[in-house]
Amino acid sequence: MNQEGKTLVKEAGSVEGQQFLIDGCKECKIYIVDWTAQITVDCCTGCTIFLPPCESSVYLRDCTGCTVVSACQQLRLGVASDIDSILYCTTNRTT
Repeated sequence: MNQEGKTLVKEAGSVEGQQFLIDGCKECKIYIVDWTAQITVDCCTGCTIFLPPCESSVYLRDCTGCTVVSACQQLRLGVASDIDSILYCTTNRTT
């Protein structure tokens, strides 16, 4: 994606349960409004991200200062800092 300062929308019917990647965005508002199998968010800074119900995992890697709204089976964080989340997750938290 590699976008900056934009509002990005992935409309219903455009993902159709496939894996989805959000990569390299800065200060964006991102709305995914279609169901997905798995979502990976890489190298994003200062974004607000609204994700649909995801049948598997949401991965956040190398992200800073983002807000994420999601419903998933599992949320995975890798080198993520200053993340605010509103989350419904079906698995228990681990450290």
